[in-house]
Amino acid sequence: MKKKLISIAKTIILSLGSIASRKDKHCMVYYHDVHSDVIHTDMSTPMALFSKHIETIRKLGYNIVREYSGAEKEVRIGFDDGFRGIYENRQFFLDNNIPATIFIPTSLIGQKHYLNEVEIKELENLGFNIQSHGVRHSDMAAMPDEILLDDLSTSKSTLEKITGKTIEEVCFPIGFFSDKVLKASIECGYKQLFSSMPNTDGFPSELQGRLLFQSLTPLQAKLALRGGMNILQNHYKKIHYRE
Repeated sequence: MKKKLISIAKTIILSLGSIASRKDKHCMVYYHDVHSDVIHTDMSTPMALFSKHIETIRKLGYNIVREYSGAEKEVRIGFDDGFRGIYENRQFFLDNNIPATIFIPTSLIGQKHYLNEVEIKELENLGFNIQSHGVRHSDMAAMPDEILLDDLSTSKSTLEKITGKTIEEVCFPIGFFSDKVLKASIECGYKQLFSSMPNTDGFPSELQGRLLFQSLTPLQAKLALRGGMNILQNHYKKIHYRE
C-alpha cells in the first residue's frame, strides 16, 4: 500500500511539472542496470519495464541516439556503474537499435557483478558508448584537488586504453559535483559532464542534465519526458550541487 501511495504521489507531481515545463528538448534518461533472470544490483530495472520505457520514448516521437546532434526530441540512454546485466541483455539493445552510454568507474572493472575489460571492449565495438564515471566511485566534490585530478585523468586514460577511443564524457558518481569539479573535468579534457539533475540552467554549457527512469511506470516516464521532473529541480540541485 505504501509503495502504491508513493507511486500515485509521484505521478501527481510529474503531472503538475509537465503542465508548465518546456518540451522536446534533448535529454538523457538513465538507469543502473537491467535484468531478465540474474539480478546484479538492487537498482536494476526488469527488462519488461525497460522495454516499455523504450516503447514510450519512441511513441512520443523521440529518437534514441548515441550522441546529441543538436536536434530536438533526442534521447540518450545511460547506465551508471557498469553492471553485467547490460552485457547479458545486449542482444535486446542491438535488436532495438539502442546505442546506450555506459559510465564506468574503473576501480570496479572485473569485480563480481561488474563488466570486465573484454566485455567493455566488446560492447564498445558493438556500438555502445563507453564513458567515464571516475576511478574511485566516490564523491568528487569532497576530494582534495590532487586526488580529484587523478580520479578524472586516470579514469580517462584507462578507458581510452581499453576502448581505443578518446573519452570525452564523465558522469559524476553519486551525482555530487561543485564548481571545482566542473573546472577540473574540463581541464582534464572532458567535453560533456553529466549530472543527476533534470536540467542544468545557470551552469556551464558542458554540464548536461539527466532523468532517472529506472523505477518509473510508463506513464511516469511519459510525464518526465514532457518536463515533469523540472518541478523538482531545486530539490535535486540542493542534493547534488556543492557550492
